[in-house]
Amino acid sequence: MQASDCGVEMKRASQPDSHCIEVTGQGRHNEKILVFLADVTATVASTKKGGAAERGEAFIRRCLDALLSAGLRRDEIEDAGFDLGPDWWRKRNTSVRRFIVRTADLSRLSEAMEAVERVGGQRKSVSVHMRQPVFGTDPEQLAKALRDAVAEARSKAQVLAMGCGLTLGPVLNVEEEDPSKRASGFLGDEDWSGWGVAVRRRARGRGGAEPEPLGTPRRTVTVNVRVRFGIASSPPRTASRNAN
Repeated sequence: MQASDCGVEMKRASQPDSHCIEVTGQGRHNEKILVFLADVTATVASTKKGGAAERGEAFIRRCLDALLSAGLRRDEIEDAGFDLGPDWWRKRNTSVRRFIVRTADLSRLSEAMEAVERVGGQRKSVSVHMRQPVFGTDPEQLAKALRDAVAEARSKAQVLAMGCGLTLGPVLNVEEEDPSKRASGFLGDEDWSGWGVAVRRRARGRGGAEPEPLGTPRRTVTVNVRVRFGIASSPPRTASRNAN
């Protein structure tokens, strides 16, 4: 007998008169963002042969200076490569350079993105795209989620055993299955609904006051376990009446 929709399964073991109940349980915990990542792409266009590469070098230096002047450290900026080639549609050449920014400080990242955005000009552009951040797991929260998953499995097995007139026995086997993760909703880690959370702007309010810092969303992780319980006793047998 099994009910897969509720994660409960009762089955006979290999030995006769030996039964077990196998159920699944879930527990949840949250992971917070440890490192924010952003792609910064600088593009220079030119109608002259070799002009894009020549103008691109100076533009790249200006972009790097803007990122560093805004508070980012050199070890938080990585060179992600470059590309040179013709733009046939617009009949011009382009020089593209990309950087990856990794930082644990969202406020400094926001300031740096605003600073580098102002560097752009005619035939020079800077685009910024948030990537999926790096999340961290709290070991205590993970341990609690696993305990909750086992407790849920035991509760299911208890209900099933009582409904069948059985007494639940000891745990015979426990397996941890792959967890499922619900995205945080942060840009680069969009939730199922498709909405993201934009990078915070540190625009000053009236009187030059700094806005209150906002929190960042967390990713929800569901741990899954499969637990097999033994049966301590079998259902009572009904005595048959004599034909006489």
